[in-house]
Amino acid sequence: MFNCEQTNLESIVVHSVGNKSLDEKLRLSEAVLNIDEPLIKELLLKYFLSSFKDGSFYSFFDEKKIDNNIVFRCVSEIFDDPHHIFERSLDIAKHLYSQSNVQEINGGELFIVYLQDCVFGDEFTDAVGIFKSENKDTFLKIIPKNKNFNITADTGINIHKLDKGCLIANIDKETGFRVSIIDNCKNPETAGYWKDNFLKLKVRQDNYYYTGQYLNMCKDFIKNPENYPDEFERADQVDMLNKTVNYFKQNKLFNDNEFQTQVIQEPKIVDAFQAYKRKYETENDVPGMGEFDISQGAVKNYQKYFKSILKLDKNFHVYVHGDRKLLERGYDENKGMNYYKLFYNEEH
Repeated sequence: MFNCEQTNLESIVVHSVGNKSLDEKLRLSEAVLNIDEPLIKELLLKYFLSSFKDGSFYSFFDEKKIDNNIVFRCVSEIFDDPHHIFERSLDIAKHLYSQSNVQEINGGELFIVYLQDCVFGDEFTDAVGIFKSENKDTFLKIIPKNKNFNITADTGINIHKLDKGCLIANIDKETGFRVSIIDNCKNPETAGYWKDNFLKLKVRQDNYYYTGQYLNMCKDFIKNPENYPDEFERADQVDMLNKTVNYFKQNKLFNDNEFQTQVIQEPKIVDAFQAYKRKYETENDVPGMGEFDISQGAVKNYQKYFKSILKLDKNFHVYVHGDRKLLERGYDENKGMNYYKLFYNEEH
């Protein structure tokens, strides 16, 4: 998602945030970190940005007033004047420390950075990054000594493993900015610590969101045989999965009526699909899935869940990518078994 080839790491502040519930300390630095070495800046950019991929965007929020969101308020002041990054980094670190009140939360280094000239999605902007390093790796060092070598061990940050990250683009401030996050913690005890308690984010209902929600709804509907009439065969399911993905790949604008006409087609299935869609929108609070610009990033990420495979006992897996009419299902009374006929022109 982030193209960092022209991105400049303008300023960086580092603090150490321990676990408050374990009486670990909050260690605040006294100034912005001065980095003159170009290689170190390059490695830091790789560490901070390379883990972010196309995905859902978030925005800051608060139930009463968005200015009550501490991180939103601090980031807003940094965007207004980047020279305020050190003072606001102190507030961010103190806020994170106050939320580190569960024993399972790991302490670590907190980085607050100001990035210039980022490509965020398809827009050119500045960004504020908040990153936390919680886990350390052990590294071996091979050191030449006279005509031999020594081996020593050291611990440090693996630049290929970002534990927690948050990138805030200076876009859409009025709706809480456009935010992307990473949280590689799998502990259920700390699941909401970074996104909900510290950052306080909600999913943005943008084109990526609507594309992903509609594809997810289609997958759930098609793969569940209880949603449609009994005569709908497994091969028809696979065909509909293929048609769904192809529609989203081949169109820029999604139209619900057009989709149902071209993909669902059968009147009985259309009625069942419409009922399921109403239920899905209500249960998941996703109104307005009638027309939106299709996000190809969402299509790319969600299509892996659309498996166009016919699994026949334990003997065969048939991958179906094309015309459903070239696949014919039957029953052999002599053998007492089902079968499929596959029609094709060439064998490769």
